[in-house]
Amino acid sequence: MNNIKITFTNFVNEIFLEERCVLNKMIKIIGKRWVPEMLLFTEKDICRFLGIKKKIYGISDNALSQNLNELVRSTLLLKRIYQQVPFKVEYTLS
Repeated sequence: MNNIKITFTNFVNEIFLEERCVLNKMIKIIGKRWVPEMLLFTEKDICRFLGIKKKIYGISDNALSQNLNELVRSTLLLKRIYQQVPFKVEYTLS
């Protein structure tokens, strides 16, 4: 029973902080594993998926893809898709 209360309280607190402070939301995103390195690489140059993967030793395709999508949704990264065969996708810091 005690775990449910703690979990619920944490959930309510998290929603409260996210609604009132954009900085808390950004810290939550930037504080994830691999994200600081991804932002550093995209700050210096336009990067593609495999380029970022080669620079970050040990990151899985799934983790890289999820983090890139979250950074694009949060508008920290810009995603540019070129309509060519094969598709070309580039990421840059916004």
